[in-house]
Amino acid sequence: MKKIKININIYKNFFILLSEKLKLNKILIIIFSIILMFPLYRTGINVYDELQLRLCKFLGIKSFLKYHYEAVLQHQGRMPIPLVLNNYLNFFSTNQKIYKLVEIFIIISNVVLFGYLLYKVTKNKKLSFLSMIIFIAFLPMGWEPVPPNAYTGMYGISISVFLVSLIYYQSYLETENKKFLIISGITYLYSLLTYELFLFYFLLYLVMALKKDNSRLKIVYVNLKYIIIITLSYLFLYFVLRLCYPSAYDGNKLALISLKRTLNQIFLMFRSSFPGYYLFNAKYRFLFRVSNEFSQESELFINVRIILYMILGVYFINKILKLNTKKIEIKKNIFIIIIILFLMILTLSVRVLSKTNQENPIVGPDLFIGFTNTYFTYFLAVFIISSIVSTFNNKIFKFLAMITFVIFSTSTQIMNEVISLKQEKEYKKLTDAERIFETNEIINWNEKKIFSEDLYKMGLAIGLHKNYWTEISKIKKLNIEVSNKLDNQNGIIISRNIGKREIFLLGTIDSITQDQQILTKNISIFSLNNLESKKVYFKNENNEYNYIELKNGIKDKKFYKYNINFDKTIFTNSIDIVN
Repeated sequence: MKKIKININIYKNFFILLSEKLKLNKILIIIFSIILMFPLYRTGINVYDELQLRLCKFLGIKSFLKYHYEAVLQHQGRMPIPLVLNNYLNFFSTNQKIYKLVEIFIIISNVVLFGYLLYKVTKNKKLSFLSMIIFIAFLPMGWEPVPPNAYTGMYGISISVFLVSLIYYQSYLETENKKFLIISGITYLYSLLTYELFLFYFLLYLVMALKKDNSRLKIVYVNLKYIIIITLSYLFLYFVLRLCYPSAYDGNKLALISLKRTLNQIFLMFRSSFPGYYLFNAKYRFLFRVSNEFSQESELFINVRIILYMILGVYFINKILKLNTKKIEIKKNIFIIIIILFLMILTLSVRVLSKTNQENPIVGPDLFIGFTNTYFTYFLAVFIISSIVSTFNNKIFKFLAMITFVIFSTSTQIMNEVISLKQEKEYKKLTDAERIFETNEIINWNEKKIFSEDLYKMGLAIGLHKNYWTEISKIKKLNIEVSNKLDNQNGIIISRNIGKREIFLLGTIDSITQDQQILTKNISIFSLNNLESKKVYFKNENNEYNYIELKNGIKDKKFYKYNINFDKTIFTNSIDIVN
């Protein structure tokens, strides 16, 4: 029970400080958080690994555990248990809205614990709150395999656990209560077991111990001894696991092929770690332009959200900058800044020096500019910026800081809004396609084979493995083999886009031409919207163009279904539906 009280007090005291000492309205804080987190709430899954986890969760706990045993322990030579817990917490529900709420809670816990840690170590409210608002307001969304876009549960939970470890370690340094040290050690070990990158963050314990008392190395060693033992124990376990389960994963093997390219990649990821960088990155400026497609309803909503954000952003940043706190002397903390910069370079170098990246570069201006590593360094970059801003107290600087924050954070929020709408649209295509396997019509195709190139393009950046749709059919209690390679299939599924949603067509394969064009005589059209009176254009076997007007649609689960029987076989690739 005592441990639970300690945890409650950590959050309780911090929120008392947040609401009373800073005199901020709790309701405004909640509204501000909702405004900032809404783009994340609407998105789906953006990386292949998480799509696999979702699929395994659909298939049941045995499949979920088997995936971790094979992918984490056997393939990567890593301890699977902590990652199982993290991923299961993240995907304990396969409902998109619920697991997105879980991810939002994880991100918020990262921010709050980060802010509390800084306050506990520095006793500086301005630095603490400034770090939190910069962190959350500039957190970018995109297609990089980095939280909050991906792996939020897998590594975000471990980051929260690690921050708790640092908080309790600081409590130990202040009180010399061994109970705090034990909690800090256990949480530190948990973090290490999820991701070997935490090994480098032993440096933070060293910095905290030196900040406490750097007059005698013996005292520093005594304060660090328990953490050193845990670190060495982890290293021993890590190498034993590698001997028992040699890693076949090139991502955790080091190599160096091109020094110049490696340095350029490190510098690129270093820049992308800093708040606001995505606004200036050529790839994301391009993605912003091509993704900028709004309906009148969504544009109105975006305008309202951005205006509210700007109002509340000005209010909060103004309150924070006006705080009268002890001035941070950069000169006295230059050692800490150097350690932080060194830790950033070390964190990023591991990813860039991986055998995967060295042999087939995946980091670059037109490739990935961020990975899980850059989420770690984002914390460090925010701390550096907040430390510098907190050193100045004159009115002109505060005004310029406020204007800079509002302009660039608002631009980040607009970019996040645009990108999240694009991600939502693409993910809906995938989930809409999965619903086809819940219809009554699809039951007629049980124990048969279906060809579909379009279904396997649904994942876009996610990427779908070759048996994905076959496994989806099994989840729906069917046995339908779905492949994107022609091989004596009975039917075909194709998709067409009309407006916001995807239309799906399921037809028989009646014949195949020498140049691999498929002809059908019967199709069923599935749409989540009513297509009554819409026209379906096609080309028949005699190369004659014609159209049919849709009518007499019937409901099949969530879809409107239209059955069409053609007089002559038609080319499936010629079918088009006019809105």
